[in-house]
Amino acid sequence: MDEADADPDSDSRAGAEADGDAAESHGGEGNGPPVDLDPERREERTAAFYDALESVGRPVATAGEVARRTELSHDAADDLLAALPEANRLDVSNDPVVWYPEDLETLTDRERVVVFPDRREVVVDQPDQYTLAQLSGFARLVTTSGEGSYIYEVRDSDVWAAPHEDLGELIAAMRSVLGRWERLEEWVRAQYERTRKFRLRTDGDDEDEGEGYTVLEAASEDLMGNVARRKLDDGLVRGLISDTEAWVVEGEEAAVKRQLYDAGYPVRDDRRLDEGDDLSLDLELELRDYQRDWVDRFTERGAGVLVGPPGSGKTVAAMGVMAAIEGETLVLVPSRELAGQWHDELLSKTSLSPGEVGEYHGGTKEMAPVTIATYQTAGMDRHRELFDARRWGLIVYDEVQHVPAPIARRSAELQSKSRLG
Repeated sequence: MDEADADPDSDSRAGAEADGDAAESHGGEGNGPPVDLDPERREERTAAFYDALESVGRPVATAGEVARRTELSHDAADDLLAALPEANRLDVSNDPVVWYPEDLETLTDRERVVVFPDRREVVVDQPDQYTLAQLSGFARLVTTSGEGSYIYEVRDSDVWAAPHEDLGELIAAMRSVLGRWERLEEWVRAQYERTRKFRLRTDGDDEDEGEGYTVLEAASEDLMGNVARRKLDDGLVRGLISDTEAWVVEGEEAAVKRQLYDAGYPVRDDRRLDEGDDLSLDLELELRDYQRDWVDRFTERGAGVLVGPPGSGKTVAAMGVMAAIEGETLVLVPSRELAGQWHDELLSKTSLSPGEVGEYHGGTKEMAPVTIATYQTAGMDRHRELFDARRWGLIVYDEVQHVPAPIARRSAELQSKSRLG
């Protein structure tokens, strides 16, 4: 029997000495939490082991390094490692005991998230579906290597359009995949607050029917005087109602929203718009429970964004929303290919007839109760009057995160009762 085998505690003591005051920083030997070898905790402890390897930048780690990562005492971390089947022990002469993973491929295939807060960029490698779904809720995909690496950018427009109930929910979603980055979160908070500075509302005797007049409301007198009055072209606002309210000229609502958006202030649209023309359709398949929940939440709010990983059935859920809204629908997509896919899916999964579904883009131009158009075409001035003339009950924005901001902004000016992203 070797000396090391005869005295199992000698390696732990050597590791503690080599790691300096690691044990002291956690309250001294034996003061950390006891080792929990419950199977339900094993996955968590295994993940902490791999996290420790990544944090030290090499495929081996001492018990002291694992202790710092897991907030266990040195001795408890040593016992934990000995109990993990994923961790192998290596005795190195005159050095502390080090531990390495049983399967090195697991280390290379693990998800990595690197944040560049000043550039507001996120690089992810081998992300799981949860991470991709969360990122799509507050960032735009810039590029992908095709081999599991992605680069995302957090833009002001991404924060403005984030599908979260409030700022706290948005920050929580960010932290769930990025961790805490104070400078980035401060910037996000500032951008989020801009979405609360201006809003459009309907006033007048017939406001419930959408027949009143439109009012632009600012959060402060300074915003109305130094932003709205200075940034808006003449002829868009008729006059002041109060220091924070102004009448909007009928038909100029979209221009008001566009110009304030360009000035860095997205406008909340709380007007009571027309319902749009009726369109009865049935969804010819059963929604999954979470898809039904998406539909129910959307119909309660009248607007929203479906956030889910690829393959989770967002397109089918959008069809469920169409069936619930029962109004003529405009579906906006980035490309002709996606327009064709939507066309085929609608005919195969709903009760719509071929005459009720049309495509409008560079290849074909058919207006119908359900029209599928590309963002590029819908945003062109020469086609705008045609799209504006229709009373859409719903506009669906598909994969808007992949569309250049100027094009997405022009299409966002189209009016509808409800909007789904």
